[in-house]
Amino acid sequence: RLSDEYPRDVPLLRAVRSACGGRGPHRGPKRGPKAGRRLWFESLYQGAVFQLRRGDRLAATTTAGRFLDLHGGGAAYF
Repeated sequence: RLSDEYPRDVPLLRAVRSACGGRGPHRGPKRGPKAGRRLWFESLYQGAVFQLRRGDRLAATTTAGRFLDLHGGGAAYF
């Protein structure tokens, strides 16, 4: 939350998930040193309710952008 009361970013919610090699249904790269490896992933459903005031701003941050599937069947709601 970023507001007049909190002039710096204050984390409200945090989640940690990682993609790992395994026997999952999704294939990894077709070329390169990791060719033929499978990646598994687990859906993360997380929700929260916050009391916001006019002018408050929210932002989402990720540090593992290579694992985001922005064009697939997933969805994010804010």
